[in-house]
Amino acid sequence: MAQFDLRQTVFRRIGLFCGWLLPAAALGMLPPGAGQFAFEDPETGREVRCWYVRAETYERGDPPVIVFHGMNRNPADYRDAWIDDARRFGLFVIVPYFSEAQYPGTVGYNLGNLFPSESDRTPNPGEVSSFRVPKLVFDHLRVTDEGVETSGYMVFGHSAGAQFVHRMIALFPDPNLRLAIAANAGWYTFPDLSDDWPYGFSGTGLTEENLPDFLGSNLIILLGDLDIDEKQDSLRRTPEAMSQGRHRLERGHRFFEVGRGRAENMGVPFGWRLRIVPGVAHDQSGMAPAAAALMAEAIRLSGFGSSLQPEK
Repeated sequence: MAQFDLRQTVFRRIGLFCGWLLPAAALGMLPPGAGQFAFEDPETGREVRCWYVRAETYERGDPPVIVFHGMNRNPADYRDAWIDDARRFGLFVIVPYFSEAQYPGTVGYNLGNLFPSESDRTPNPGEVSSFRVPKLVFDHLRVTDEGVETSGYMVFGHSAGAQFVHRMIALFPDPNLRLAIAANAGWYTFPDLSDDWPYGFSGTGLTEENLPDFLGSNLIILLGDLDIDEKQDSLRRTPEAMSQGRHRLERGHRFFEVGRGRAENMGVPFGWRLRIVPGVAHDQSGMAPAAAALMAEAIRLSGFGSSLQPEK
């Protein structure tokens, strides 16, 4: 197992935001529509604050969708971008907030808060990792929300959130995670154990035995075909990042192809898929409808509450 595996925790009810903080006794089901809620991480005592939209037609056996915002840390904007599609497809979408105070910079959020810096790989305490948050949110919903009766969840991340997603599924594998979509990541951690973190997994505790699970995961690399701006301010331009491609579209293609080649060389199943969204650049609101449709199709094909398996 990788050294950053999650520890199991028991969750307690502590409060709900839906415009105001409700006492624990009032918890039952988050009402349909858009709102907020918050709860306490039982290990750290930190507040986990979330924005959500729940469709009137959401079926309690369907996997909820956890969405990860980009570097602007704007969960309300991400939630709002999903409102129409959540209602259209009957989804329950939750966007947790990764504050700069709790998860500072790229190291604290996109890179999981695993280490103090990109060069200092002295492990931080496991309980402060941002990669714990998806499971915290899902387990909290299962305990406190009477309208959620499902064994799994799905995730979507855009830009910095996409960086978060692909690293999280490699280092914090969760059997409850059914489908992951990483959209328009600026750069990637490749499935290579010889390259140092954060461009490869050397130094993280990930081993050769862990790679088949990562390569076989139900991961969709979702790319806007107009996300080709080589001069965008937020695009990383280190030598290692530039070796992945000139822009996000190239880098996403290269990540997918390297993963496929690695799986072929190891003789293990390859579960990733590559999907292109026409006419969209680096825009989370333009990518959200495509992601919502993919998730709705996965639910339709798998049946309520069942495991979402990669296409053969």
